[in-house]
Amino acid sequence: MPAIRTFAKPGNDTVTVQIPKTAYHGGTEAVTAPEIRDRLHAPDFGKGFYTTASEEQAVRWAKRVRLERVTMGGYDKIDYAVNIVEAYRQAKGLSGAEVARIFGDAGVFKFLEDFGDTLHCQSDNATIAEIDDFIKTQTP
Repeated sequence: MPAIRTFAKPGNDTVTVQIPKTAYHGGTEAVTAPEIRDRLHAPDFGKGFYTTASEEQAVRWAKRVRLERVTMGGYDKIDYAVNIVEAYRQAKGLSGAEVARIFGDAGVFKFLEDFGDTLHCQSDNATIAEIDDFIKTQTP
């Protein structure tokens, strides 16, 4: 059961909120020791560490952050390869180990490294189709 807390607001107002047992952070990197600051040091939607009780919302935030990183030139080939392995795994109904074997045997990781700058600009489905075509050319 979530905890219930009441917080003071400016002007003698208060707000009561439920604090969930699980909080999700919508970032693209693990945060093992967040620095908790009071409101004066981290105003709403400025610098800070934000969480939500909604896993779905956190996933949306993480995708947005990832898109911003790519758009702003922060494209990370390792993050991209991990995301494509996961997308491929889900699309094909395979385990991560099966995808790693297929990608390793066919040289897909090198393919992603060499052509990721172009591939990361298209949808996961289009990239999966490109990977399938590549794999066909690598197997006798």
